Amino acid sequence: MAESDSHKDWRAIVDKLTIDTLLPERQTVISCKSTDSLPYVLELLTKNRILSAPVYDVEKKEYNAFVDLVDILTIMVVVTKCRGLAEAVSGAPVEWKAFLAKEMSGAGIDLSSLTM
Repeated sequence: MAESDSHKDWRAIVDKLTIDTLLPERQTVISCKSTDSLPYVLELLTKNRILSAPVYDVEKKEYNAFVDLVDILTIMVVVTKCRGLAEAVSGAPVEWKAFLAKEMSGAGIDLSSLTM
């Protein structure tokens, strides 16, 4: 299928663009540290109206990752669903801070001691 003339014109314009043409003249890079809390980073992103930010690893002393709004919202949904499941299985409320600490450490919630 042959390209239309309008598509060729559009493609010629886009091919000449560079990233610096999209950026404002003055821009501050917003970043976070690997030790920042999820609520802090969520607030940082929303206050600055950005979707992602580079992450500075405080141990390695380098930028080595990006975090984005989808990452944060995904972990919030997953953790909330896991907490709901833990409460449904145990039949009792699960203390939020303890649950989150265990989930984020990878240890998981130990339901073996809970009675049904």
